Amino acid sequence: MSGEVSIIKGGNFSLDPGAAFGTTPRSVWSRYVSVNEQYRINMDNNLVFIDNGGKHALIDSGVGSIHADRFNSLFQVVPRIDLLDAIDARAGGKLDYVFHSHMHFDHAGNSEVLRRKYKGVKLVAQQAEKHEITHTNELTSVSYDSVRPVKRSLVGIDGSRRLNSWLSVYHTGGHTIGHQSIAFQVGKEKYLYIGDLAPSTFNLKPSRITAIDTYPMDSLKWKKRLIRKAIAESITCIFSHDTVTPAARISGTVEKFEITPVDLPVY
Repeated sequence: MSGEVSIIKGGNFSLDPGAAFGTTPRSVWSRYVSVNEQYRINMDNNLVFIDNGGKHALIDSGVGSIHADRFNSLFQVVPRIDLLDAIDARAGGKLDYVFHSHMHFDHAGNSEVLRRKYKGVKLVAQQAEKHEITHTNELTSVSYDSVRPVKRSLVGIDGSRRLNSWLSVYHTGGHTIGHQSIAFQVGKEKYLYIGDLAPSTFNLKPSRITAIDTYPMDSLKWKKRLIRKAIAESITCIFSHDTVTPAARISGTVEKFEITPVDLPVY
């Protein structure tokens, strides 16, 4: 049984550093990340493509091109124009699953396009996240407005569970009510897509939680739990928005850890 794990760049956007780093002071984050002329930081969309014995899956779908002009200008959205070509080159024209960590615009922006392109593809998210798409409030609406059309196509699941012989999800909440981290195995190698609990290696420190996490104490609890698991099992972690180190292994302890970059194919 052959298999490959690779990263497909799904576009990028920018975010205010206050939103990205929460209570982490500028004197700390500015040593690792630079701002652009609008005092915003660049965020890559690192999508995970899995070829596991002929089954093809994508984790998250990136930032799409369906937003209003004002939205695109505000977030400096740059969609991946040839995303479908990039997937076709890996999947041979067939995609079986899209597993969503959550349904924010930068993680589900191309999901409706993928549904129309790949007949029979299953779009998967937590049921709580599916519900949230159309039950937003003043704080959450901007993140979901553009992905509402995909709601009718989503397969909603409840809670942490194994979905097949090689992939499991952990319903963490934290960043959103239905956020989930996704663990999978290809061959003998184990992988973990933490999602926006730790969008970059900088965010691995438990206290470095984004200001837009709706349930930060859940983020703290699950981040520590998953980092311990990654250390104990030598799991390769993949980071949703890291522009320098999209994949790495973690060693040491939750409180004092080291990261070793892992070289995955990037398309």
